[in-house]
Amino acid sequence: MLHTFNPFLAILVALLLLIGQWLRDQRCRRGWTIEHAAEKLGVDWTTLSRWERDKQTPHERNLYKISEIYEEEIAKTVQLNHRSHHKFIICDA
Repeated sequence: MLHTFNPFLAILVALLLLIGQWLRDQRCRRGWTIEHAAEKLGVDWTTLSRWERDKQTPHERNLYKISEIYEEEIAKTVQLNHRSHHKFIICDA
């Protein structure tokens, strides 16, 4: 059976591979502590910490809440382009 390339699925997989750093960057840009961001997302801070460290990926329902809280469409934020260079923010919060 021949499988066709699904660009949406490819973006979703790549997004999930990058979401931890993206979440941390978004939180740090806003100056939020991990506890504050977790409260806004309706999850425990330890859950958010696991997401940020790529130890766990958010469930689909959490992705909608993440997009709502950070006022952005996640897929637009993560540029999946072989020529782009990702610049990440260092955050100690």
